[in-house]
Amino acid sequence: MIEAIAGYLNQNYDEILVRFFDFLNPFQNQSAKWIIIPVIVTIIVMEMYYVRYKNEEVGWNTATANSLVLMFVSMNLFKFLSEKNSINFTNIGSYDFSTSMLVLFILLEGLFLFIMDFSHFWPKFMAFHFSNHLTVNLTAYIAIIIVYSAIPLTMSVFIAATLFFLIINVVFFLFRIFY
Repeated sequence: MIEAIAGYLNQNYDEILVRFFDFLNPFQNQSAKWIIIPVIVTIIVMEMYYVRYKNEEVGWNTATANSLVLMFVSMNLFKFLSEKNSINFTNIGSYDFSTSMLVLFILLEGLFLFIMDFSHFWPKFMAFHFSNHLTVNLTAYIAIIIVYSAIPLTMSVFIAATLFFLIINVVFFLFRIFY
């Protein structure tokens, strides 16, 4: 199995790299700026806050509010797809279907996190990890880039998005430690 994964990565390295850099260029579609700028500003401001107040803990109210971000972003993404007549849940395998499913997944993820956080249904550690501002906002950021830039959902995009997510998390983690 590891050989198959290594073979896939070796064979698709160029596409993964291109898609990774797509995530570093959030303004490929100018209409995305109205939703992507608030997400980027939120990430930066909240990271600065937690660098300044290192002992500050996330509360249930913050976790609940963070979950709402995914629902609001998914509504914007559905609006964007609707304006392009691209919402499609019937044509399995089409770009419109996969993009609509991605946005639906983001909406359901936000709803799930909201219910779990609002009701305190899960342990504090899990709530504060999965509803962390960076986790939620990076998830929203990645979905926005994919939808607004019309990036086809392939395994290479999934790998690039995962790498982007992990690298940004590590960068901010190191920033918090060394600043």
